[in-house]
Amino acid sequence: MIEKENEMSADYVVKPIPAVRLAAVTDTMDPAEMGQRIGPMFDQVAAILTTARASLATAIATYAETEAGTDVVVR
Repeated sequence: MIEKENEMSADYVVKPIPAVRLAAVTDTMDPAEMGQRIGPMFDQVAAILTTARASLATAIATYAETEAGTDVVVR
């Protein structure tokens, strides 16, 4: 049994950051299809950001396995 736990301080700094525009495209697919479908998803996001006059400086994709397939989110 733990009689005494050490409390940790929650030191953090709040800093202002510039506004960003975020666009995402989500799809669920079979892992075998990913090579063919991810590129066009990035193209869709780039088109959305271009229309909004925003930048696609850093493209990100996340993947999560589900019963229905692989959930892919391209940002």
